[in-house]
Amino acid sequence: MPLAPRVSPAAQRIIRDAFKDLERTISNDDSADFATTTLDKVIQAAHKVENQLASRQLLRNMRRLTPLFDGLQHYSKSIEAACEGTPYMAWIWAPIKIILKISSDYVDAFDRIIGAYSRIAEPLARFKILHQEFDTNVELQQTFALFYSDILKFHKEAYKFVRRAGWKVFFMTSWGHFERRFDGIIDDLKAHEKLVDNTANVVGLSQIKQMRENVEALRREAAEQVDRQERERTAKHLLDIVGWLKIDDNQQARISDMVTAELQKYPQTRDWILDQKRISTWMKCSMESTFLVLQGRPGTGKSALATRIATFLRSSGRSMVVSYICTYSQGTSTDYDQVIRSILLQLIQHNSDLIAYIYKEFILNQRGVKAQVIESLILEVIGAVSDNPSQTTYVHVIVDGLDECDKENQPKVISILERMVSKAFAVTSAVCMFLWARLVLNFLTNNMFVRKREVMEAVDALPHELSDFYAQILAKIISHFDQRSVFRLQSIMGWIAFAKRPLRKAELRSALSFSTESDGVNIQELAPTYLFDMCMPLIEERSDTAFAFIHISVKE
Repeated sequence: MPLAPRVSPAAQRIIRDAFKDLERTISNDDSADFATTTLDKVIQAAHKVENQLASRQLLRNMRRLTPLFDGLQHYSKSIEAACEGTPYMAWIWAPIKIILKISSDYVDAFDRIIGAYSRIAEPLARFKILHQEFDTNVELQQTFALFYSDILKFHKEAYKFVRRAGWKVFFMTSWGHFERRFDGIIDDLKAHEKLVDNTANVVGLSQIKQMRENVEALRREAAEQVDRQERERTAKHLLDIVGWLKIDDNQQARISDMVTAELQKYPQTRDWILDQKRISTWMKCSMESTFLVLQGRPGTGKSALATRIATFLRSSGRSMVVSYICTYSQGTSTDYDQVIRSILLQLIQHNSDLIAYIYKEFILNQRGVKAQVIESLILEVIGAVSDNPSQTTYVHVIVDGLDECDKENQPKVISILERMVSKAFAVTSAVCMFLWARLVLNFLTNNMFVRKREVMEAVDALPHELSDFYAQILAKIISHFDQRSVFRLQSIMGWIAFAKRPLRKAELRSALSFSTESDGVNIQELAPTYLFDMCMPLIEERSDTAFAFIHISVKE
């Protein structure tokens, strides 16, 4: 009976750590079938994506990935012993399937990601020979494991790139940032390729150990240099953004210091606010409590309470905290422009990709800093502040002293906060997944299928982004409309979107009759109810007969 091959504990540790790191990054939904995903299934998925692109007149050369798949096939043989009895092996190829599927919705990104992945093939090519001659060499196993770590780092960066909210918007400006990370990983692969060659030709263990330490030291030094350059570049761009926004970033610090100094005279006298039920619910980021208003007469300590809440939230580290204090004592602090510019700056200041986006799109292009521009930017970045696609980043916004702003500015501040909440919840992954599934079921119900394969192919061909799905549904609705019908559809959507309160069926029928008839309204002949059926599934009738969009993201 043959003995089991010897396995390097160091190799197993390297593989386990790399696996755990990627597992924390990829969501459970996306990784659900990774354990059973074979390389053949990934290749089949790549061909399916190729066929779907061809059907959209966007055929791409997927043969660029063939050397990669061949390299992964040969490489997998070299780590079989180290991965035996674990789910680790499939993770060197399974992420490619989901990354190709997501990125295929945006061809420019798809091309670049394919190009990046094809670069991995060259360092893996020599495993066609190495795994046959040296797969039982314990010393080489540790070096082989370094390739596993490099490949999973590559998957991690690619996945984070395509899974972050709004990635298509930020693609052109953030790709350079990600490409530098990809380049670093490719350099690591090439260094480990040389290490394999050297290790295979060396007999002394001390020499092998020294070579491995030298390679690791060089890799670490190169990574630190890239990180340092990235930090310096980001810091410079952030300073330029502060100048573009024309913000006195010391003003809020001065105001906060004054409030904090007052608090320190009477420590712990405001802690009671943290135990209040409504405050506690709001701090836990519940969808049922998105807004909270502290009311009281001037001088009753509202600013002190707001500051205590902000301090507690920051110390807990469970959310991003954006705070702003309006006060008569600092005149410009009550300007609406200053409020929204400060909110934008706080949202982006710790996110290098968002900083790069604003720098390249607005500063290099010398775009003006108008209120409408800042509002649009806030709504763009609010859903993209998270660096980890598998985790939700919550944002608490605290605006103190709103009553000290001009009356004409108070509704503007409230409006942008409401729009931020709507936008943030519109891109929440769990909500989007539920809505996407709901729309898919509606699509399947209204089409005819005979075989399971037809159903699966139809679902795979549907857009993966909600906005694209909405656009496809809308295009299908109006495909047979004349101009008058399109106008009436716009009218229905407009009433639902902008009415001060949800309109019931009878009210909406009346409203449509008044807004579409130029020669008077016959109350005996109101708009027929079947018009609303034609707008499904973008709108729905609720139990009280009021009509609403199926989700706020439809309105957005």
